[in-house]
Amino acid sequence: MNTVLKFKHTNESKVWFISDTHWNHNPKWLIPLWKARGYTSVEESNVHQISQINSMVGENDTLIHLGDITLNCDDRQFDSFINQLICKNIHLLWGNHNNPVEKIYRKAIVDFTSCYETSNGFQLDSNIEIYPFRYKNLVFIGNYAEVIVNGTYFVLSHYPIVSWNHMKPGSIHLYGHQHCKNNPVGGRQMDVGWDGQLEPYSYDQIVAKMSKIEIKSDGGHH
Repeated sequence: MNTVLKFKHTNESKVWFISDTHWNHNPKWLIPLWKARGYTSVEESNVHQISQINSMVGENDTLIHLGDITLNCDDRQFDSFINQLICKNIHLLWGNHNNPVEKIYRKAIVDFTSCYETSNGFQLDSNIEIYPFRYKNLVFIGNYAEVIVNGTYFVLSHYPIVSWNHMKPGSIHLYGHQHCKNNPVGGRQMDVGWDGQLEPYSYDQIVAKMSKIEIKSDGGHH
């Protein structure tokens, strides 16, 4: 069972959402992702993402990232990326591109459970996952999350879903994966991928946009 996470969005501590930054992704495509986004190189894309996030998301803010944070970088490069982000509370969902963050998470879990096993005298399952789990300024929160920000209910996943919890009362479903190219279901849902505006989305911005969209029935018995 997932615990609903609760955050306050204030002038001193704001809440932001983003997905699919794909930091350092330099695929050998005819039109690489960074070029499709209007950058002249992957290096320019990398620098702009860090500077743009830091110009908006403060140290005491909360940035909720809905997956595919990086791609095609090693552990050292990944650490360099997150170390340059001034936000100390980045909550991260898994995406479909988890290189190298999954390996980093696994190693951190092994280190943590090894200490626990030594202290308590028994062995844990080697495939155990722990959420929430902090690594530096990241907090891993799994594949799916439900959060409440200033009383607004959000259902979060990397992938768009057809019917989500509290849909009928007007909860907001945020997702990524599609790089802001499609809205497959309708209703109060939104792709918060980097491709949409090349910067994070604020809580206020999302709520203002979603308040203009009619609530869609989930078609169920609820």
